[in-house]
Parts: sequence; C-alpha cells; structure tokens
Amino acid sequence: MRELLFASFAVCLAVSMFVSSASATTYTVRKDAMGDFTTIQAAMNAAWSGDTIIVFPGIYSEAIFYNQKDIILQSTNPYSYATVSATIIDGNDIRCNVTFGGNETALSALRGFTIRNGRALVRTTYYYYGGGIYGNGCKTLIEHNILSNNSAYIGNSDSRLILGGAIFDCDGIIRNNVFDKNSAISGYDSLVTIHQMAAVEH
Repeated sequence: MRELLFASFAVCLAVSMFVSSASATTYTVRKDAMGDFTTIQAAMNAAWSGDTIIVFPGIYSEAIFYNQKDIILQSTNPYSYATVSATIIDGNDIRCNVTFGGNETALSALRGFTIRNGRALVRTTYYYYGGGIYGNGCKTLIEHNILSNNSAYIGNSDSRLILGGAIFDCDGIIRNNVFDKNSAISGYDSLVTIHQMAAVEH
C-alpha cells in the first residue's frame, strides 16, 4: 500500500512538472512583423510568469514594464556583442526604459540589450529614481546588457534627491553588464543604486 501511494505521488508529480513546463510559452518580437509581436511591451502584456520573450535586433523606442511577472526577456543572442549592440531599448531621454513591479523573483531575467537614453521619472515629490532601469526591489537577473547614456537629473538646481542614473533598486544578481556614459546629477551621484543584498558582478 505504501509503495502504491508513493508510485501515485511520483506519477502526479511528474504530470504536474510536465504540465508546468509545457504551459510555458516563447514569444518573438520583430520590427518586420514576422514574429508574434512588433513591440516588446505587447509581448510582455501577453506573457505570463515562466514565459520567455526573444527580441530580434532593432530599435525599440518604448517603455518596458514587467508588471510583477517572472518573464525572461532577452535578445536573440545575449552573448554576442554585435547582437546586444543592435537590440536597443531607447528611452529618447523622456522615460525610464525598463520598470519592474517589485515582486519579480530570480526566475525572471533581463539579458542581451542595449538600454540607452533613459531618464529617471519623478517617483515621489522629492525623489527621481532610475534612468535606465527602475527595479522597485525586484530580484531579477540582469546580465549581458549595455547601459548607455541613461540619466537621473533635474534641469535646474534644487534639493530633490537623484538616484541611480543607470540602475536603481534592483536586488537580484547584476553581472556582465557594460556601463557607458550614464549620469546622476544633483543630490546623490550614484549610477547604480541598490538596496538589501544585490550581488553586482563584473
């Protein structure tokens, strides 16, 4: 009887794992409309935790929101400098490029993009946070990206605090990224501002 119960449990566990893995979906994003979506955020809205989104090279001038879902967002080849350089999320100096809801876990990832020209938004009355990436305490793995020309600044002098020109408040592993010409002007001049126990690796 004990062996029968164990065997039944093992079968149920195997079926559960199969259903879980089978339910995960991979979406593609292509500017030429040959993929599932032409914008990254449309794919993010359609995806659920556990899904993967693969983005083909191009310039994507949009703001990306993870919306507290454990999604893997990556370029077609995150380990190729040429691909990373050609797969661009551009904030056009008017918006933060990538924003997390805060509950994303280490099962989510952001890898293989050039994240450029992001600008920190007003998060509270006295604080500007995160030009390139605003993590909100997420545990997302951030790796193999180029963060370039992202900024947190105010055009005139005042007493508000400016934090994290490139990255703010990402508490997961941050590794193998390139930081180039990011800035945080006025208040705290931190290009990468993290809380808790984020691991920043080179």
